[in-house]
Amino acid sequence: MFLATTSDQQFWNKHEKILLLGEWCKIYSQKDIWSKLDYQVLPYHWDDRDKRHSDWLYLQSLHEKYLSELAGRLNKIHGVNYSDRYWRILIGPWLFFFIPVFYDAYLSIRTAIDSKLVSNTWLSDQTWTCHLKENTKEFLLCLRNDEDYRHYLYSWIIREHGNVPFETHQTQPAAKASKYFSDTEWLKAKLKKLLTSSTSFIPDQWQKKVIVESYLSPMNVVKLQLALRQFPIPFYSEIALPTLPADKELRGELNGLSSNNEFESFLAKILPQQIPKVFLEGYSAMQKISSAKFPKRPELILTGVGLYLNEGFKFWAARHADKVKLIGLHHGGGWGSARFGVVESHDLNTFDRFYSWGESGVKHPIVKSMASPSLSCGKRKIKCNPKGGILWVGISVLPRYFYLMVSGCTTSQILSYPKEQELFASSVSPEVHELLLFRLCPTSSGLEEEKRWFKNDPKLKLYRGNKPMIKQLNECRLSIHTYNGTPVLQTLSANYPTILFMNPDHWELSESAKPYFEQLRKVGILHDTPESAASKVNEIYENPLAWWMSAEVQEAKNIFCQEYAKTSENWLTEWKNELLNLTSD
Repeated sequence: MFLATTSDQQFWNKHEKILLLGEWCKIYSQKDIWSKLDYQVLPYHWDDRDKRHSDWLYLQSLHEKYLSELAGRLNKIHGVNYSDRYWRILIGPWLFFFIPVFYDAYLSIRTAIDSKLVSNTWLSDQTWTCHLKENTKEFLLCLRNDEDYRHYLYSWIIREHGNVPFETHQTQPAAKASKYFSDTEWLKAKLKKLLTSSTSFIPDQWQKKVIVESYLSPMNVVKLQLALRQFPIPFYSEIALPTLPADKELRGELNGLSSNNEFESFLAKILPQQIPKVFLEGYSAMQKISSAKFPKRPELILTGVGLYLNEGFKFWAARHADKVKLIGLHHGGGWGSARFGVVESHDLNTFDRFYSWGESGVKHPIVKSMASPSLSCGKRKIKCNPKGGILWVGISVLPRYFYLMVSGCTTSQILSYPKEQELFASSVSPEVHELLLFRLCPTSSGLEEEKRWFKNDPKLKLYRGNKPMIKQLNECRLSIHTYNGTPVLQTLSANYPTILFMNPDHWELSESAKPYFEQLRKVGILHDTPESAASKVNEIYENPLAWWMSAEVQEAKNIFCQEYAKTSENWLTEWKNELLNLTSD
């Protein structure tokens, strides 16, 4: 059988029986083409969720191994002597994206080889320099739905493996991947750059406690800074380096990383080719620019998401991390409640102190429970409209390709997600269906949800855009959530009528979280199936508040929020005192 690895049909031989590497090969809008072919789809290796968890543990050990080896090599290349923690801050986020993605690709090709069904495939002619990214954010963007990049990875592995017959075909530019960062976000970035162009001229004594990408609103950042007697700087703009040519000789100094098996030998060979340019070719320039951009003598550095994708901030924070307190803030759902996740692991290995939105069930020396500033402020803005509609909140990111190692639905399971939503819509009463507004992810993520709904349920009202969820909640009587994420924490903490349904096989929970979610299940907030959720909505939709304000529902919700969505009317004073105490130690 002919092996097709991606949905890019220029690499499909439609004159033979086709073996699809995964469900990601089947684009919904191309159904009239692939449905008429003689094909079969290979099983996905992580449909076995226990294997996925054991592989997660293996990948964590690999992350630490190659982080340490790369740290030593990069110190030598750049003539510096920084700690592994310094390099964890810089390259750790890229590694926790790349290593699992590459392992996923490797296991997929291994599945194809082990099937003994493959007779031929067509590979890309693109070289490694074609897919070398400037920074971590650019790399993450290409992971979402970039057919060229995925086909390059599969092609690379097949060539290295040598057990799959192939022909090399000239690559034609594939359709551009959907933008993960919207036009609005791009405009905001430009505005931030304009507004913060003079921050480097503000005296250091007014910038002792530096707050960057904290998950607080700009106004709340200003309030906190004023409370700390700081000059109010609501945000710092990101630093972008000019595009640089790849330096093959420089990258060659990373060759020869250790390996213990076939996969690791492949990984050791591709890491020097794929590590973003900012850590090699652009290292010296970013060191210099970031030093000039941020304060010279901070006392404390506080961030929520700044150490993932903001390279300039990462370079600066890494240099100061061993001299000042580096503080992390909880910034989304799933932290502490999911069975595992790379973000949680990275946070615990990076920060001196991490503030969770409640007790979180994570027993770790650096973790401390604090009220969430964002949830505390947001709850005052969210009000239920008893005569309004029903806001149904879709998952924030739903790519066809695997891109992040977390407890959630991924890759082949992603296709079950829209099916579950369709089942919910078909199970509610006509009266409820009329009230539903399905809020899709602001940017398309490759599953073409609108086209699916237009064909399967054309009467359903859909929304895709940048209107804040809070505004839509204020126009509705009830919220429906479909995954273990931030939106459900926002509505629960705001005491807003909430229904959550999610497949427990795809959204595994940590052992510490299970009792709290079980309480939500007992009172009808949490449901394991779309049919169960629909039945509850049918029961309560006319007056959700009557059910929601019952003693048992309120008790379960309050206990859950204390653990995962803690709020306080006095959050500003509490945070001011906490941060002042930290710097006085």
